[in-house]
Amino acid sequence: MNELDTENVEPLAHCLPVSNVFREDSVKESLGTENTLANAPQRDGEFFKVPKILDDSSGA
Repeated sequence: MNELDTENVEPLAHCLPVSNVFREDSVKESLGTENTLANAPQRDGEFFKVPKILDDSSGA
């Protein structure tokens, strides 16, 4: 790269022309609570129950 003349070359964030693709929000039918939680390994009422990964000792 040190041997190439890059004087008039603008810096790039991506090598390809990348842009976000947006779509209109639309309401669609959902699975429902019971169907969603049917295969959950653990649940607490209407919620997934997951192992605690953060502790409260940060002092924040």
